[in-house]
Amino acid sequence: MQYQESQLLTYLAKAPVAVCTGLKEIPELVPGQILMNAARPLLGQQTFQGDFLRGRFYASLDPSDSISEVFARENLKLDGKVVFVVNQTQATELILDGCRYRAEYMAMEEEERWSILRDRISKLQDMAVEDFMEKLGKVASPQSAS
Repeated sequence: MQYQESQLLTYLAKAPVAVCTGLKEIPELVPGQILMNAARPLLGQQTFQGDFLRGRFYASLDPSDSISEVFARENLKLDGKVVFVVNQTQATELILDGCRYRAEYMAMEEEERWSILRDRISKLQDMAVEDFMEKLGKVASPQSAS
């Protein structure tokens, strides 16, 4: 789940993130909407309950709707986090970014490597949105393979 640049995303730049490798119990979201999660009910154009990430409550915010900034402000007061769903490959790259043992981990079989690294996704939680997006962009770029 990636987000396009928008005024709402700029507003949420310092907001904390909740990162996961999959959500099973969420409805189909409108493309471009920003998903938030918390332990308390949130405000948004669409709200629902689903997989426990940082809580069971979710809200999607439409960046093109001016009321979304108000929703975002209130959701942050309720400890809302901006959700990023990454695949296992992206999660591995994010976790190993800057790790001095990266080569050793990458030499392992994928299943073994993931069983060791998957719990380290917790180190990505609560990063600021802008920092997480920068890190995600860095690991997705070709020059990060060095």
